Amino acid sequence: MILTPIWKIAINQIWIGSFNCFPDAHYVNFIPSVIYAAHKIGDVYTAFSSARSYLSDFECDNFGQLLSNHDEMHLKYLRSKFLQSSLSFYNYAIDLSWQVIWFYLGDNSYLFMEKQDYYNKYSQMCTFPSLLEMVDLRDRQDFMQHLVAFNSNELTHEVRKLYNYVTH
Repeated sequence: MILTPIWKIAINQIWIGSFNCFPDAHYVNFIPSVIYAAHKIGDVYTAFSSARSYLSDFECDNFGQLLSNHDEMHLKYLRSKFLQSSLSFYNYAIDLSWQVIWFYLGDNSYLFMEKQDYYNKYSQMCTFPSLLEMVDLRDRQDFMQHLVAFNSNELTHEVRKLYNYVTH
C-alpha cells in the first residue's frame, strides 16, 4: 500500500468528506505578487461596493430609527453623511486600484505574508508618481497607458476634487 504524502494532498486540494482541511492550498499555484494583487482586487471591490451601497442608501426616504424627526433638516443631514461616505469609498477605490498594480509588479517574496507590518508599509509607499516609476522600470507601457488615461479621466478628477473639498 502506497501512502500519499500530506503535501501532495494539500497541493491537490483533496477533500475529506465535506471538509477541506487545506482551504488555502491553491495559493501555492501562484507567485506572491499575484496573490498580493488579488488581495488588493478584493479591497477595491469592497471599497467600490461600499460606495455604491451608500449611494443606494441616499435614495431611501424612510430611515426608521436613524432619525428622531423625519423633517427636511434631519433628512438632509443623513443624506449628506451617505454622500460623504460614498465619495470617500470611491476615492479609496482609486487608491486601492493603484495598489493592485503596485503589488502585481512589485516584490515577489513571501515576506509580506509573514509580516503584516511590512505589507502595510509597502502599501503606503504606493503613490501615483512612485507607481508610474515602477511601471516604467518594469517596462510595462501597456499598464502606463491605462494608468495615465484613468488618472486623467474627468470623473477621476471630479471624485478627487470633491473628496479633497469635503475633507479639508
